[in-house]
Amino acid sequence: MEPYKTLERKEIYSGPIFDLTQHTVRLPNGKDARRDIIEHNGAAVIIAVTEEDNLVMVRQYRNGSNSVMLELPAGKLDLGEDPKACALRELEEETGYRASKIELILKMYPVAAYCTEKINMFLAKGLEQGTPKPDEDEFVEVEEYSLSALLTMIDNGEITDMRTILGVLYYAR
Repeated sequence: MEPYKTLERKEIYSGPIFDLTQHTVRLPNGKDARRDIIEHNGAAVIIAVTEEDNLVMVRQYRNGSNSVMLELPAGKLDLGEDPKACALRELEEETGYRASKIELILKMYPVAAYCTEKINMFLAKGLEQGTPKPDEDEFVEVEEYSLSALLTMIDNGEITDMRTILGVLYYAR
């Protein structure tokens, strides 16, 4: 299948988290169509596992869902930042933990139809606890849970964050 040909790209909005662009594209049938695209630098999500085999989680308020959510630690890549460097930085900033072993286990596009965000999921082990250093606009609580407790919370609908659900299920597998 051939990709659509972009005929025009117009910036609609530019912000600190993402940009919104409007594309005019030529479809395979020769017709033109409009596509709105959220342009995002990408993110890193970390499955951080303690020596006791607990997963390190963060609890924080999320404006998009208007709720407090329990999530795996994660963060947005800075422009041009290496995903592994982002994962190590975000893990330490949000939880205080530093990992001696970290490996990329999964790459995914959460909404490829209209967003360029690619999420890089890492497994982190060999954790050494330190002091969290959240951004000044970040308010997170660090918690640890067993895998079985997290699976039960997913089954009960207590965990609804897609990245967290996927990460916990992937780790359980």
